[in-house]
Amino acid sequence: FSAEQGSSKGDLDDDLAQAMGGQHSLATAASLLLEHMLVTPELKTPAAAAPAPAAEERLMSFLQAAFGGTGWPPAVVIKRPFVETHGPLVAAALAEALRRPLPLGEDPLLTAIGRLGEDDERVARFFEAVRDLLFFSSRRGQKSPRTRADDQRSPSPSARRSRAKVPQGVWKNSEGLLCVVHDQRCTFVSRGVHAIKAQGDSVVLNGWRVVEASGPRIVWEKSGQSTEWRRVDTVQDVAPLVGVWRNSEGLMCVVAGNGKCTFVAKGPVALSMRDGLVDLNGWQATGITERTVSWRKASKTMEWQRIEAVQDIGAMEGAWKTSDGLRCEVRGETVSFVQPAGSHTIAMQEGLPCLNGWRAVSIRPTAVSWTKGAKSLEWTRVE
Repeated sequence: FSAEQGSSKGDLDDDLAQAMGGQHSLATAASLLLEHMLVTPELKTPAAAAPAPAAEERLMSFLQAAFGGTGWPPAVVIKRPFVETHGPLVAAALAEALRRPLPLGEDPLLTAIGRLGEDDERVARFFEAVRDLLFFSSRRGQKSPRTRADDQRSPSPSARRSRAKVPQGVWKNSEGLLCVVHDQRCTFVSRGVHAIKAQGDSVVLNGWRVVEASGPRIVWEKSGQSTEWRRVDTVQDVAPLVGVWRNSEGLMCVVAGNGKCTFVAKGPVALSMRDGLVDLNGWQATGITERTVSWRKASKTMEWQRIEAVQDIGAMEGAWKTSDGLRCEVRGETVSFVQPAGSHTIAMQEGLPCLNGWRAVSIRPTAVSWTKGAKSLEWTRVE
């Protein structure tokens, strides 16, 4: 480690750029919505009177509710045509909220925005359109050559043979977004759980319906637009599983994308795909998000929580000797080498502890395994 003074700055810059990209997209969406209010007759006066920065901040909070109230996916970019099409839904809900009694001394528009929620059917439809930009954005804006009558056609025989169900499994859409289908619930890694519903012969998810289902492929359509799902067949392709986790029994483990789950206390266990789902010793992953994994085995359930701070990985604390003869000591997120002397920071990158470009792919009480490309290195605990 000490001989390679690589920097993780590039990775941090990428993470920062992604976070800033999401924040910029969110701010732009809020600004466009406010502009729409300024030209809507019923909202023009209260919108002009409201402090613009506060109104945009309130609208940003409103928009984030489409994705559970936390964060904004950088891939979701709202543009003026979208607001012109769907903004009237929000405007109508706001106009109604403004007609209700308002607290004395409060800004009318800010108060009305704070009252908007998905219990209002117009807001629910607006949020559905926003979520479509993330979940099914592969060919948005491209009308298919079919007629409107064709858009309303019955599902194909292959879709009908699914008996109004989407096969359980891990799927990836045309934009590379991954989801897990189990018990007719679709858990998107990036943005939560959505119900898959049967409507007659159709299968519907967030307004999209299955028009073709054949083996490893599902085609969805909505209003002349389409997207495609492909089944994920190998554990190594389920990238969101990579990381350090603690289960509901308090056991810690590391998944490094190598087809294994290494428990700190018990050692490695093979991961595989069974019935379309990730399988671990008979437990199947029924839902995977950025910070949690839900598992089921018969009637039993279990949860994993992602560990996001190096200092929470107690098994890494203490004195170590590397396989190339160097000695070091880990305290929190700092590792101090003896000869040559120097301190370095261990940071969580892409779910795993990283030190100067090396990734910890296995953590045991007496050993830590590191890899960097095709190279590997071992730490052995010094008592």
